[in-house]
Amino acid sequence: MNVLRPASTLILLLLCVTPALGRGDVQGWAVVVEMDDYPDAYQDLPVGYINSQRMMSLLLGLGWDGTHIQTLQGNVTSENLSLSLDWLDDNSDGNDLVLLYISMHGSWLSRVILWDKWVPQRWRSIGSQRKLLIIDTCNSGHFIAPFANESGGQVSIAGCSEGELEWAGLEEEKLPIIGSVWAYYLTNAFSSPSADLDRDGWVSVEEAFNRSVVLTQTYMRETVFAVPEFAEMYRQAGVDPDGIGLYPNPVILDRFPGPFILDLEFYAPEDFVAFLPSILVCLWIVRRRRFLGWVL
Repeated sequence: MNVLRPASTLILLLLCVTPALGRGDVQGWAVVVEMDDYPDAYQDLPVGYINSQRMMSLLLGLGWDGTHIQTLQGNVTSENLSLSLDWLDDNSDGNDLVLLYISMHGSWLSRVILWDKWVPQRWRSIGSQRKLLIIDTCNSGHFIAPFANESGGQVSIAGCSEGELEWAGLEEEKLPIIGSVWAYYLTNAFSSPSADLDRDGWVSVEEAFNRSVVLTQTYMRETVFAVPEFAEMYRQAGVDPDGIGLYPNPVILDRFPGPFILDLEFYAPEDFVAFLPSILVCLWIVRRRRFLGWVL
């Protein structure tokens, strides 16, 4: 007698179809922070919020929902940054991509935001296993240092090492790049085939970072330090352009298992047609079961 148990048949079909369902329901949630105008004790960075605009354009181009990206511009305080992190935490889950980008004076982040006092532990408390922290400030390596020994799924990157200075170009200086040089090269790298070193069709955060380091250091050496006025500015800040070698030295702390991909298409369900042969084989097996009277 032919016996076909519906439950076992369903399980067999699910085993065939599951690969077509992709890597799960992954969404992207981001807070993009930039402060250009400061009180009198600080120098303004009049770049028209171009750094946050570049980051926004990058994420939208990689399939992120604009309603999932919160921008915090103008007067950034501990209070409104905390609210933004609450928003990230409330909306994301453990499977989502969560990104925090901060562009401002490192001294403001340290003395006014009081980063060391509360931000690292608040960032740790967000439950996603796919977190990316991007600090685009002078002394930015200092701000990611608390995550050096983290375990789990997160990547932290900084535009320079602790104690180093970043360069943000102003329009009046007549140099090619306005705003953060490092952020310019970082965001552009995600659309550069040259950055895809493993040739897998996806530019990971790690690959984009590596490309940004080389291009930033080249730009500083060949463009910024080539202008005597700007080289002298660095000397007055205690940095000798003639003797420092490669500068600046961005930092990455990678605690993510495998490449960290920002493109949401990477997490989309696979093309169902690609799995059609496997599904047809499963259907053939089910028909054979009926014919042979298999019992499961």
